[in-house]
Amino acid sequence: MPVLPPIQQDQYPATGDVQCLEVWIPAGDEFKALLAGLMSIASDTANYADPDSVQADGLAATWDDAYSQIIWDGCPDVPTIAKYQDYIFFPHSSMVKTNGNNFAQLANTVAQTPAWTQSAAANLDAWEQKDYYYIRKGTWKLYLQFLKGAAAGKIDLSLHEQSVGYATIVNGVDNYNATTILGELSQSFTVSHDKVARLTGTINGKNASSSGFGYFGLFGYFLRTGD
Repeated sequence: MPVLPPIQQDQYPATGDVQCLEVWIPAGDEFKALLAGLMSIASDTANYADPDSVQADGLAATWDDAYSQIIWDGCPDVPTIAKYQDYIFFPHSSMVKTNGNNFAQLANTVAQTPAWTQSAAANLDAWEQKDYYYIRKGTWKLYLQFLKGAAAGKIDLSLHEQSVGYATIVNGVDNYNATTILGELSQSFTVSHDKVARLTGTINGKNASSSGFGYFGLFGYFLRTGD
């Protein structure tokens, strides 16, 4: 099991102020015990590099104060909006299929991580992210990194607004290349109103030279660039 190194107390001020954060954990008392155990590490000076220092005393006291104020008797329903920042990173392992076969990992020598692709890829294969995100009104950039290759298709990308519908970001992104290389998409789009939405992709045809309809995803992010 992993071992935490001693906390370097000199990197933090010995302050008594406590801020309030809301943390959501899976249901079950075992997860409460896990969270309590993690927090108790910082509240014990024995876990600091210099346990007798003023900084260690101050930090441990702050964490102990925070621990004592935790409400352990449950919370309301988990909100639909679980992520609401202006930079939203997502691994492609967060994709789930909505049409076609399930995703599988594809080992490769081009990227440092396996790519995700639908098995036996076919035209009109489709996927969506597992999570919805709070997308504020304004201008945004969608960045995707993927593998381009000889068996890759073209893909349409949209925002699926919860209980509303789809808004196109870009259509016909051609992922074909004669050899396997890294591909990148950087596409700006405008959001006219605050929405709860997630990214969706649909394979829509292929390059005439391509032998297949694959999409080989690596990772991506949304970045808000203006009001």
